[in-house]
Amino acid sequence: MSTETPNRIAELRKQKRMTQQQLAEAVGAHWITISKLERGKIALTYEWAARIGKALGVGEFDIYKNKITRRNIFVSGYVQNGGIGYFYSTAEGKRYEHPLDIEIDLFTRAETSWFVIEDDAGFPFFQTGDVVQVTWQDNDAADDFISRMCLVGAKDRSGLILGFLSRGKNIGTYDVNVVGGSVVKDIIIEELGFISMALFNAAVFDEGGPVAPEWVPDS
Repeated sequence: MSTETPNRIAELRKQKRMTQQQLAEAVGAHWITISKLERGKIALTYEWAARIGKALGVGEFDIYKNKITRRNIFVSGYVQNGGIGYFYSTAEGKRYEHPLDIEIDLFTRAETSWFVIEDDAGFPFFQTGDVVQVTWQDNDAADDFISRMCLVGAKDRSGLILGFLSRGKNIGTYDVNVVGGSVVKDIIIEELGFISMALFNAAVFDEGGPVAPEWVPDS
């Protein structure tokens, strides 16, 4: 049986001689959540890495097995109140940019998958050639992703559904507002992933330079 782990939480926790219960108390979570994070059953988001790293006395990026690239981008403004955007500006009205460190995780980890958008049916959200990263979750975590864009596998339906998740009419069921389509109602979720990153108009490179993404279906 393989002892490979998807992250370094257990390794660093044991170095600190902490139990899962002690780490859970330090980050304000249940020990079962810590167990699932260690085994990759719950996605290790940046927020989780920051909380756990602080509790273990290490940097958040030390929690990951593969180093995540950090990029400094310059943000021109912000959006709030349901979609109202503002430029950063001084009291005198002069616009400025605010530096922001972000994580760029392009690795395919145990809990993530990448999907390419093959047509324009999802416009205006996506167009042909866009690529989305899906971070998979336990099905019983569906309530945590209400109103989030998700990729969902439903009982008795072939394929996956890309759209915004909401609660269904019946207990234990959910609706999906399909991107660029109608609403699929009262499904029972069998697979659940949320859209954790999107690359718009992504170029795919070969030896000769950028080319349009090409999807090769499984045989």
